[in-house]
Amino acid sequence: MAKFDLTPVALTVNGWSTDASAKVQVDADVTINKQGKLLGKGDVQLEPLGAQLAVELKDFELPAIQPYLNEATAMTLHSGRLGAKGEVSYAAEPESAPPMKFKGEVRVADLRT
Repeated sequence: MAKFDLTPVALTVNGWSTDASAKVQVDADVTINKQGKLLGKGDVQLEPLGAQLAVELKDFELPAIQPYLNEATAMTLHSGRLGAKGEVSYAAEPESAPPMKFKGEVRVADLRT
């Protein structure tokens, strides 16, 4: 199992309400394994469950996911960094639609297997 050090984590929530159908605004800044960064900003709703977020992943070190690769392949990741920037949306309803969507760009740099 892979382990991730998520320190520091900064999370701001605005518009909090006891009304489950209210949308709240979130702003997150998470450091991953002392180098990578995950930034997210947007709206989250509890009922029905949904979210629309602008996200950016910077310099995520790919060797951190090696334990998951070991389950499916003999490939070894010696180095590489993953980045992504775009819009993520999640909607639990309607059930007939894909619940999660991503529109944006994904980058891989310095990949060595």
